[in-house]
Amino acid sequence: MKDVDDSDYHYLLHLFGEVEKGDDYMDGADFIKQFLSAEDLRILEERR
Repeated sequence: MKDVDDSDYHYLLHLFGEVEKGDDYMDGADFIKQFLSAEDLRILEERR
């Protein structure tokens, strides 16, 4: 992802909420974060 900001992240979090993964459910935030680069994750953490 490029130029991720808080509104993008929160929109995706709202969109996915809780995601089914096999027999388990994972938190939407964890689901989204697996697609972000290390740089995007660092930027999101700095903005909190």
